[in-house]
Amino acid sequence: MKTLFSIIIFSGYSIFLLAQSGNAVLGIATHILHPDDADQRGFDQAYGSLVRTVFPETGAQLAGLQPFDYIVGIADRQLNEDQSLSEVLTDYQPGQLVTIDFYRKGKLQTTNLLLSDNEDVKREHPSSENDPFLGIFASHAEAKDPFNYGVVIRPIHNSTAEAIGIKDDATILEIDGIRMYTWSDLTAAIDNRKIGDPIEVTYWQEGQSVTRSRPIKSRAATHNDHSRPEGPKIITAKEPDAPVSNARIETVSNFPVISAIPASNPVETESQNEQTMPLSLEMSSEPVFQELSVFPNPSDGLFNIQFTLPNQGNTIVRVFDSRGAQVYLNTLGLFSGTFSDRIDIANNVKGIYFLSIQQDDQQISRKLILQ
Repeated sequence: MKTLFSIIIFSGYSIFLLAQSGNAVLGIATHILHPDDADQRGFDQAYGSLVRTVFPETGAQLAGLQPFDYIVGIADRQLNEDQSLSEVLTDYQPGQLVTIDFYRKGKLQTTNLLLSDNEDVKREHPSSENDPFLGIFASHAEAKDPFNYGVVIRPIHNSTAEAIGIKDDATILEIDGIRMYTWSDLTAAIDNRKIGDPIEVTYWQEGQSVTRSRPIKSRAATHNDHSRPEGPKIITAKEPDAPVSNARIETVSNFPVISAIPASNPVETESQNEQTMPLSLEMSSEPVFQELSVFPNPSDGLFNIQFTLPNQGNTIVRVFDSRGAQVYLNTLGLFSGTFSDRIDIANNVKGIYFLSIQQDDQQISRKLILQ
């Protein structure tokens, strides 16, 4: 299981076409559709293989296969109850070119595919930072929608699902226009995308069908972990050999000071989790930067932040919304060196936010625009 939401339930019918080394594979994970499954999805032919995942740098990816393609034949051999895709592939060797018959959006298509070697297939599990996470879990409530498809769910707090407006016991009907029938459908629809990509969800809630789109967050961002897998990246962290003047470095002249938060205690812990920024701001002296960049800005919610502080001091990085509520906090302690992080605030309200970097009694603030 990748995440609380992304539960990969392939059932007894699911297969990974990755067997022993040296075997010919397409480079996909599939799910066999038995008669009832095929009929529900509108396919006349049962026992074909519904694509769940296309692994990178394989024949399947090069041939353009996609999740939810329904494979019904290979090299003029139709898949059936006695002849599954994995069984057919035992008659072939890696490097052979075969034809694949499959349905995509109801239309039968054919493509040529160069079989891969199982040994070459990359099955990497994404880090928490790179794991797309809609943020839902199964509900045992009975479906209240009038459709014969869909999955009843409950949203997780601070998730993309919650930001979209999904409530407890809603039924997800479609993702990006593709009907959802099972949890493995949801998994395939979520996992095959990048963090920050828009995801369009159609769901049944309170007697109506709703369709909304939102950039998808990572699992780390949903659970308020740092958006990097092991926290922000400290590229260097050492005390400089000689003192550096407090004069502003010319390389940050294009870094405008919007306002500064009055300095309080440089390093706090528990109390800062609920901290708010005073709406009446006073200017304070600025920490010395050798490098400072924030991009893209404006952004749809993902901001890359990097800076270098040559002087050592108690350092804290925060982001506040326009009301002064803190939405990001990182206490670096006694710090000098280069700091880099990707801050994800995509599921907050669109508008103006403020990045604050404080070192000892010096502070600088920059405006961030979430659009």
